[in-house]
Amino acid sequence: MMAVSKRAYIGGNLVKAIVRYGDSRVIASVAANDGAEIGAELGNQMLDIYHDNDLIKESFIARRDLPALMVEKLLTIVSSETARRLYENHEIPLDIAVKIAGQSRELASVDFISQSWMSNDLGSLIQRLDEEDRLTNTLIIRAACCGQMRFCELALAQKSGVSIFKSALMVHDSGPFGLKTLCTQAGLGARDFAILRASLAIYRDMESTGGKINRRKYQSIMLERVLSLPITFSNEDTDYLLEKLDTVSV
Repeated sequence: MMAVSKRAYIGGNLVKAIVRYGDSRVIASVAANDGAEIGAELGNQMLDIYHDNDLIKESFIARRDLPALMVEKLLTIVSSETARRLYENHEIPLDIAVKIAGQSRELASVDFISQSWMSNDLGSLIQRLDEEDRLTNTLIIRAACCGQMRFCELALAQKSGVSIFKSALMVHDSGPFGLKTLCTQAGLGARDFAILRASLAIYRDMESTGGKINRRKYQSIMLERVLSLPITFSNEDTDYLLEKLDTVSV
């Protein structure tokens, strides 16, 4: 099995057989093999089984092409030192890698989802966050304050049980009931609804004015306007938004 794990190409079904019958040394070997077909679902299963095995985690990090969902999962279970290697190998911003590895995962998740390469896996990430009870109201509101409205649409759909298409319509409905009804179904309270509604108004205004500005400048303007709202944020949310504003304004 060790010899097989080192082949130039290993199909997905054979990888599954190796995972089922191989020992940890063989699993580590196939995990490090760029020629082995390991998608996000199978890779996450391997990490669930061997989450305490440092060799296997290091082997995954050594791969040249790692699905975004696996990067996020690895960041939640590795040390800060190992997170730096993820940063080096997979172009994860260093501050995000260290934050997540330091267990301040919710603080870093908004930064993680804002990366353009994450967009194709956003739905799958939201589903997993929900399964792990990490799709919190706080995370959704912070994403909204940072202008991550696509994340909000998908997250509210996941939490409320409505379709993604219907969620998007209700999020951007300027009437008095669409967004409020969706927030109620998703379990968001009155204060969260008020922040989300105000953030959406700022977002729509910025979108309508147009203009070509980069993502950091866009987030900076969004955060400045959110923080000027006549709404009382929690101390934790205020600290997060101010810290985020400092980061994007540099």
